[in-house]
Amino acid sequence: MMRLTLILLLLLPLGLRAQSSLLDRVSRDICACMQGVRSAEAVEKAESCLESSTEDLLPEILAKYDLNVSVPSDRRRFGNLLVDRLAEDCPILLTLELPSDEKQRWSDGKSEDHPPTFRSKKAPPPPPMEATTGEVPTRWKFSGTISVRPVGGVLRLKDESGEEVTFEVPRGLLKPYRLHVGDRVDVEYRREWRKGPRKIVLVVTEISGVGGD
Repeated sequence: MMRLTLILLLLLPLGLRAQSSLLDRVSRDICACMQGVRSAEAVEKAESCLESSTEDLLPEILAKYDLNVSVPSDRRRFGNLLVDRLAEDCPILLTLELPSDEKQRWSDGKSEDHPPTFRSKKAPPPPPMEATTGEVPTRWKFSGTISVRPVGGVLRLKDESGEEVTFEVPRGLLKPYRLHVGDRVDVEYRREWRKGPRKIVLVVTEISGVGGD
């Protein structure tokens, strides 16, 4: 499943990470601006955050990069310089889901200014939010059958489509259950960024609905 960070999508393909305190400052400002944003509003919010984070730096950016970020085309080019920083310094953005209409918008077209899609390892889609007035949910739900005997804190579940998803289970959470291959399990999980391997790990927070098929 295509996973997109809306900022990565907005700001174009990965580029070389230049050593610049100016880029660091803008990246930090954008990350702070995007905290708590919901996926449904992330594209619009990302554009707003980029503009607000650069509006006081127009002369400095123009002098250093010869880019006028008040102009959309130059703003996109400047954004290309920020992508690596945002991916490394603000990994929470990687958990945002691009709305289906935006996926189509950014995956068609062939113009040189058109950004390619950013793909990562397939993960289960977040379920519909039970409440839509709060911030981005910190936990998701997934149901599937156990495909491999749980060992070493690893739980592998396969959904009805046959897609297998790997979860990390904290020590002690599995103790109350005698799980076997083929058992159907409902789990709640959160997504955690692991700096070492540089990846998002799905960590189980609750197990329920255990039963054999």
